[in-house]
Amino acid sequence: RRARFGVPHLFFMDHKETLEGEEFRQIVGAPNYLVSNFGRIYSPRRRKAKGVFRKIQTNLSGYKHVGLTKDGKFRTVTIHRLVALTFLDNPDNHPLINHKDGDKANNFASNLEWCSQSHNHRHSLRMGLYVPPKNEDHWNSRLKESDVHEIRARISDGEMLKMIAKHFGVSHSAISGIKNGRTWRNIK
Repeated sequence: RRARFGVPHLFFMDHKETLEGEEFRQIVGAPNYLVSNFGRIYSPRRRKAKGVFRKIQTNLSGYKHVGLTKDGKFRTVTIHRLVALTFLDNPDNHPLINHKDGDKANNFASNLEWCSQSHNHRHSLRMGLYVPPKNEDHWNSRLKESDVHEIRARISDGEMLKMIAKHFGVSHSAISGIKNGRTWRNIK
């Protein structure tokens, strides 16, 4: 048996190739390909030749992507973007797609949502996917852990914060932050 999936009459796929609950739709902007709500890409062959599932690769950022050809031009597209564009409404016109479970390889439509940059960033912090750099690993840090130990020792010796700041080439508020535990609190 063959099944049609709401696409032009020349696109056919065997039932045995689909998974239960899987739905295929034509990719917007790439009419020669189908994408499923499970994140699989199908390239139907026209006429009687058999179609094939496209090979999905992983880019350096960990996202799954596939190469598609349109009008003789090859381009690489991420799977989550294809699934979201095809299966998810975007009434607020959000620019980004979030993986709800934090797994970049899980491109099921049920795991994706359109979101803003701020929502995506908060989500990555909440899920532990992004840990902001702290202390000397921070790009703007002028102090090292050994400096903080020395600063704390000088503070306990009663040296003026202004003089400590001048010695280390930082602001008075930076020294005050160390003294009050607002910054470098993980260093004792």
